[in-house]
Amino acid sequence: MNRRDVIFGFSALPVLGWATPVLAHRERLTTTEIKWNQALQAVEIMHVFHTHHTETALKKLGVIVGGDLQILANQARLAVYAEENFSLKNQDGVALPIQTIGAEADGESINVYQECRLPESPPALMVKCSFLRPGVASQINEVHLNIHNRISSIRLSGRQTQKLLIAK
Repeated sequence: MNRRDVIFGFSALPVLGWATPVLAHRERLTTTEIKWNQALQAVEIMHVFHTHHTETALKKLGVIVGGDLQILANQARLAVYAEENFSLKNQDGVALPIQTIGAEADGESINVYQECRLPESPPALMVKCSFLRPGVASQINEVHLNIHNRISSIRLSGRQTQKLLIAK
């Protein structure tokens, strides 16, 4: 058997149904959805954290004990962490009061729910979001604003922790 036979043999494996594993790395991403709810006169906020990446980062930061977000006490710690690392201001620069509703495990993610009561839908929001940044330099935080089914988005990465999000 020569080198050509070995190379041909390995290259034929996927064709024969023996797939070689693809080694991919998931992007370090947290997604926040902000949606106007006319009936409640509030913006509903949902933060979606990838469980494994969040457990690793929060354990490194000393926020959770044992590194398991399936434990209810650690979900509560994550909710408090979200309160401390996410904020909204109106277009005049006034901080908006955000109330945490809760957190829950959902398969490969942990969701944290918040809301902010407002008299009307906001035309713009200054978003500050620094989730997992001290522990993970490559962390990306995406924020989507849905006002009357019109969606605007921002992506915070690197040293960027806040940005103006304008409703379309």
